[in-house]
Amino acid sequence: MRFIPIVFAVVFLTACTDISDRRSVVTTTETTVTTATFIEELGEVYRTYSFTAEDEAFLNQAVFAGDKYVSGLADLGLVQNVIVDNEFNKITPLINSGSENIVLMFGSSTELNDYIAYIKSIRAFVPEANIIVVSAVPVLGDNSEIDEYNSALEQAIVDLRDGCVYFVDVGGELKNTFGELKSLYVSEVHAITEKGYHAVLWQLCSFTRFRVF
Repeated sequence: MRFIPIVFAVVFLTACTDISDRRSVVTTTETTVTTATFIEELGEVYRTYSFTAEDEAFLNQAVFAGDKYVSGLADLGLVQNVIVDNEFNKITPLINSGSENIVLMFGSSTELNDYIAYIKSIRAFVPEANIIVVSAVPVLGDNSEIDEYNSALEQAIVDLRDGCVYFVDVGGELKNTFGELKSLYVSEVHAITEKGYHAVLWQLCSFTRFRVF
């Protein structure tokens, strides 16, 4: 294994913003440094993620809703506010959470039309909140169907034309060069391991700091 320093410039972003204003919203900037580990024979790169105080504040304030994907976050104590909802029937506690940021994390077995209807219901009750939809995580093996699902989900969110609903694709940090879930992220208990969740949360926080449209 070998190690290299990687520098990421990040821009912090706050508040729900109309889609027409997305390019103009910037606040403070800072630099985050991480170290990468290469496992060349597996085509895998692992980073040690660094979370800023602003990242921690976002993760502690946001409410995370989803299926077994978020139950792992709760079990591992990685975030504070978790609502496990396998059938989209716990919208009331989600609405009553009072959070400005709602993060949805469901697997690819979720029916797409039901998912979009769920998002619309949340928007109807809490129009001031940001809704961040995280892509379904890859698996160890063929991910073509999951990739297709994520593409369809992303397009459905684009079609909503709602400036407060966002899609975050976290597959980039979770996959190896063969397009499979990295070996150290494979879990027999949760959707992914704790290290895998760190990769997901880091990408989520990066999105809230710097977004490219």
